[in-house]
Amino acid sequence: LVLSEFAGAAQSLGAGAILSNPYNVNELSNAIAYALKMSDGERQQRHRQNFMHVKVHTAQAWGETFISELHDTHIEAAL
Repeated sequence: LVLSEFAGAAQSLGAGAILSNPYNVNELSNAIAYALKMSDGERQQRHRQNFMHVKVHTAQAWGETFISELHDTHIEAAL
């Protein structure tokens, strides 16, 4: 995965992605070239990192955390 360093997902998927500045043509072309020449082992490791992150940090998990924190804030405000 070649990903813009400015993308919101860069913080979440940065460990398994190749981050690049999309406004720097040389940097972006080097990132793409690196991705195309990457060994199978490194590609699999990066994919595994991103897959595990996405598998754990689902929209449902985010929603449950948000509601829980909202509930806790409501309780704290009442004290």
